[in-house]
Amino acid sequence: MTYLAAMFAAAHVKELRKAAGFSARTFGSAVGASDRMVRRYEAGEIDPPLSTAGQMARTLGVPLDSLYVHATDADTPAAAGEESPTDHEPGAASDSSGARLAHQGG
Repeated sequence: MTYLAAMFAAAHVKELRKAAGFSARTFGSAVGASDRMVRRYEAGEIDPPLSTAGQMARTLGVPLDSLYVHATDADTPAAAGEESPTDHEPGAASDSSGARLAHQGG
């Protein structure tokens, strides 16, 4: 399996923390972060530094890799037969859905 990207699995970490019986405060103390930062990590607002994620994994007794969601080449637009933004001609703009936007001359 080839990983193209990895995203912190915020909700999964929260589930693991609660299942292990940690409050945000006690978990934060164990991993060297404030309870506020733990809540921000778990809400997906920010990703923890790799060192903190490693400490989270050790504290929870899970592999570091399990704290991340991986996109594989099967998850890419090209593998699904979809057009990716890089498939557009140079300089072509598209909106967030990938739809091409018409050039407005002026």
